[in-house]
Amino acid sequence: APLPNRSSSDAAFTVSATGGNSGNPVVFSSQTPSICTSSGVNGSTITLSGTPGTCSIAANQAGAGDYLDAPAVAQSFTVGAPPQFTVTPVAGANGSIAPATVQNVTQGATTSFTINANSGFVASIGGNCGGSLSGNVFTTNPVQAPCSVTVTFVAIPASAPGAPVIAFASPAVESANIYFSPPASSGASAIVYYTATCQPGNVSASNSASPLVVSGLTNGVAYTCSVTATNADATGPASAASNVVVPGTVPAVPNLIGVVSRKTHAAAGPLDIPIPTGVPIGGAVRTEPRDIGSGHLLIFQFDGAVTAVSGASAVNGAGNAVGSISAVALGNEVHVLLANVPDNSRVTVSLPLINGNASPAAVSLGFLVGDANDSRAVNASDIIGVKARGGQVANVQNRRFDLDASGTIDATDVSMAKARAGMALP
Repeated sequence: APLPNRSSSDAAFTVSATGGNSGNPVVFSSQTPSICTSSGVNGSTITLSGTPGTCSIAANQAGAGDYLDAPAVAQSFTVGAPPQFTVTPVAGANGSIAPATVQNVTQGATTSFTINANSGFVASIGGNCGGSLSGNVFTTNPVQAPCSVTVTFVAIPASAPGAPVIAFASPAVESANIYFSPPASSGASAIVYYTATCQPGNVSASNSASPLVVSGLTNGVAYTCSVTATNADATGPASAASNVVVPGTVPAVPNLIGVVSRKTHAAAGPLDIPIPTGVPIGGAVRTEPRDIGSGHLLIFQFDGAVTAVSGASAVNGAGNAVGSISAVALGNEVHVLLANVPDNSRVTVSLPLINGNASPAAVSLGFLVGDANDSRAVNASDIIGVKARGGQVANVQNRRFDLDASGTIDATDVSMAKARAGMALP
């Protein structure tokens, strides 16, 4: 009999054929392995690859004795994409709740629903098909009997928070760490907690701040996750879906190989001062003698790729936060910008979480404008050194003496050093 057309998401099925008089079995083989494959007894189990196209199955029977090989016979059938439907909310009479939309699923395969819930609605999935929601697409489990999917749309109250801004998801063993920023609006009251939900499986976890740790995931399974915010009035819309995260495939934390403090000296370009690691904050730290300007840029250099960084902190010797800090992963580097750091202070900068895992990356240094000779104090030697280099263009040898990072060592630099004469790191 002719093979019927199928959906690319259909389950595996068996084929059969009546042979000639040789008594040998009919053996089946796929002629289009990118679309379908044959396996099992005599190749009679046909498995679809999930890619739409044309599947061609050949049947062969070997001869025996007086019987020759039977003529090969091939049949082809079309493999289409899984059925897809779009479900859109229709506002209820009072404008607050949209009626449920029910879609019967009878294809005996998976069915995908694109849910067009606008920013004023949230959608919940019910019914007896089972499946998973990824972004705004719900895909049923493979079903062998008719079932129903119920999509219920509920209007989001104006008092609800906005959608959090998802940053990234990083894998761990049987779990994922979900990093995000608060929404632009908390709604009518303060946000009480956040909830991260990962699909497939609708696995969730709640807490009051980023990151959220979603446990109970299966190693090796690809998940996407989203985050909602809840205040005393309502739960707001979900964030966009995260990057794909696969628990159990924990990225390694690369080794820290160096830290530099970088300033751009106008036309002379960027010039780095290496900052030794492993020196305690109260010890003989390297000083950054150049004026803070728009901020101090520290570059942490690693021997491998950094895909994510979180929790960067800058603290003084008492463990109190100083200034403001932001960190961005760029290839094998993390660029840390410190702003509003007080002059004449010791600071430890730490990157506690890299690639979703605990990291020991940290460095301590001092900030003291005018300490050109790196003695952790501004004295006559610094002032004399700046004067002696007057008129020089900044370069890698004299960069510590161009205190204002103007690109040229001049009277302004001398004045800056003189103004801080007698200062020493506490």
